[in-house]
Amino acid sequence: MREKFINKEGRLIRKLSELEEDKLKNYKAEGEFLNVVLHMPDGYRLFDQNGGFVRPQTNRQLEKPIEFLDGGWLELYVFEVLKDFFKKGSPENQKIFLSDSNNNVSLDANLLIKKSDWTKNFELDVVIINGYQLVGISCTTSKETHICKSKGFEIHMRTRQIGGEEAKAVLITRLRDDNVMSLEKELQLDIGSGENLIVLGNRDLRSDIICEKIQDLIK
Repeated sequence: MREKFINKEGRLIRKLSELEEDKLKNYKAEGEFLNVVLHMPDGYRLFDQNGGFVRPQTNRQLEKPIEFLDGGWLELYVFEVLKDFFKKGSPENQKIFLSDSNNNVSLDANLLIKKSDWTKNFELDVVIINGYQLVGISCTTSKETHICKSKGFEIHMRTRQIGGEEAKAVLITRLRDDNVMSLEKELQLDIGSGENLIVLGNRDLRSDIICEKIQDLIK
């Protein structure tokens, strides 16, 4: 989907005048992606109930949903899936509990981490704290293996810096099955640990699969 909203300079388009509607005539939004789209506010939906493209009326109504659909939707989807999987407690601190245990677990999204010796701040897309164990989750809609690999290294390194050697990392991508398996093996080999990092791909985005794989990781 991303390539349909890229201008000639390779950046996300921001104006209606940059929109090439011919690219979108035969495109259909489907599955969980369409479900996310239909939950967006009126006037900011780029696709109708059947997944067909709807031309926005203003530049803002084009720019904001494109930014969100470029990557933010996956972070929101993963967070909502995990939130539904866990039983919610106090809405103030978003304390939740594993549905099949008494372990106290907290869940948060877009958590900004700052350290004085870092050249830039780091944001965890989704973070689970299971007792003393931190699980950092990074989400990317990129289908480029080298981009996903870079994000895999980063989420592993940052979670270890924040949560110590027991910290675990999850990289959620839109990669195909064969690319997911090879990337996971590469990352685990490079970081020297096969137990602290997993990679999920396009076929793993079903809510039950996400929850099962992450639950297995933090057991």
